[in-house]
Amino acid sequence: MHDPASPSPNSSESADTVSYGVAFETVGRVIAWYSREILAERRSPDPDTARLERLLAEHRECMQDQARLKEAGGEEMARLNARYAARLEELGA
Repeated sequence: MHDPASPSPNSSESADTVSYGVAFETVGRVIAWYSREILAERRSPDPDTARLERLLAEHRECMQDQARLKEAGGEEMARLNARYAARLEELGA
């Protein structure tokens, strides 16, 4: 008989849980992408100020989400990890 206190490897519960380290790294990879883009835009001979402002705002949002991970429960951590994994794909990072 299965012990409910230890989820099976195939259960949805184990698939939905994400460690702090994994989520922190996923968000960190998005932060790194924004950092590179901000630097490139700043070094551009003709920087696009609107794009730079948007990049900076999104970078700040990522930093705030990464800081929230310290207090996040398992569901929120999994949600943030999924959100940032999807963003990584969108960014092509």
